[in-house]
Amino acid sequence: ARIGSAMHSLLEAAAAAPHAESVLAACDAGSLALQLDLDPGEALAAIQAALRIVRSPQARVYFDAAQVRWARNEVDVAWPAADGGEPGWGRIDRLVELDEAVWVLDYKLAARNLDPARYAPILQRYAQAAAALRPGKPVRVALIGGDGSVGEWRAADPAKAVSA
Repeated sequence: ARIGSAMHSLLEAAAAAPHAESVLAACDAGSLALQLDLDPGEALAAIQAALRIVRSPQARVYFDAAQVRWARNEVDVAWPAADGGEPGWGRIDRLVELDEAVWVLDYKLAARNLDPARYAPILQRYAQAAAALRPGKPVRVALIGGDGSVGEWRAADPAKAVSA
């Protein structure tokens, strides 16, 4: 969990720069370890995972300032109770608008956690929230692993799919 949290922090900081990869490549594991109360090995693992993501052919578009039209990190969203359930809230790791769609991105350090069906309920909520933020724009959802892999989630029930 500590390495994953550090990876999230690194990606958030790097995404604010025009060249995310350069920011991450310049990170010093010793300094990061001190800042985030990690051991140097954990800090290095977080840096390496973040670099794999921004260098990944599948994921780099979400960090490319030339292609990103609008983006936010760590977006808090809330939803009302539905079907007798409880109201809830969550946090979208990265919300990115590209020309063709708004992307909801959820980072997972371990690539083995990229089974989108495992996260379907929360991903559906995130997609609905993103649709409300950008009405009329198709919304797509993906999990991004610390190895740079991307697993797109699609609603099993097309009636619940979010797009325009």
